[in-house]
Amino acid sequence: MGDGALRVAEALAQSTGATVRAVTWLPKSCSLDGDVSIETFLASVTQQLYRTTKMLGFWRLELLVGNIPKHLARLCATESASVVILPETSHVGLIGPRWTLRTGIPAAYVDSHPHGEDHIVLCACSDSESQRRAHAIAALLTAARTTGLTGRRRRIKLPSPYVQVQPLHHRAVFGTPGTSANFSSNNLSVAAS
Repeated sequence: MGDGALRVAEALAQSTGATVRAVTWLPKSCSLDGDVSIETFLASVTQQLYRTTKMLGFWRLELLVGNIPKHLARLCATESASVVILPETSHVGLIGPRWTLRTGIPAAYVDSHPHGEDHIVLCACSDSESQRRAHAIAALLTAARTTGLTGRRRRIKLPSPYVQVQPLHHRAVFGTPGTSANFSSNNLSVAAS
């Protein structure tokens, strides 16, 4: 599900030296007495990481349980994350634009297509500082994509635009205390679920 998000995070980490934290959470079908055991789920996430990235030594896998948006916001604040990279399906799930408005941390939603032709929608707050950071992150993501594919393929066919920055206008008044985004090219988080 999150292969595209993992590919984007790997390319960004390779081109900038950013630290990546892989994050996942349990699906509703996964529980001690559910359809899928927790161990089976974690094994599938581990297999996904091995299948998708060559940078496993740099990635720590964090399992979130309970209030996922709250715990992800806390983890991002602790790690001083600059961006969260998620599969596009998360946009309508637990982590969406409302989460970005609450935390101020841009969220890059990767819409994966066959043959690695991914497209990214980067949601960020609409204030000028957030937009400046979002456009800087978009430039890094585009450069990472170009650099990451140059060695694998001779011809680079980038969808146009590869990264679309979407400003979010209504700043929530019920923000999560203690969560703020610090812009640094050395920290980012990615969800593999």
